[in-house]
Amino acid sequence: MKELTEIAKKQIKESFLPEYQHKITEEEGLGVAIATHLHWDPTLILKLTFAMFGDANMHDENETVLNWISNGITSNPAIFVPSEGGEKI
Repeated sequence: MKELTEIAKKQIKESFLPEYQHKITEEEGLGVAIATHLHWDPTLILKLTFAMFGDANMHDENETVLNWISNGITSNPAIFVPSEGGEKI
């Protein structure tokens, strides 16, 4: 997965100020790269999440993601904004 690591590192350098780059994980960098590639489309991001959860045998979590996709919850971008407590909804 060397290629994914390189994509993540490149995205971190392109997306974050130098003084913060050391705090950004490869997973976060890859997440930004993927979201950018998918044009920040919540439905596409959830479909990718669904595929990854399926590959990781996270079937219970996939039910939740499928419910979000099926019920059009992605039409409300506020669902992806951290709440006051910092937890993602």
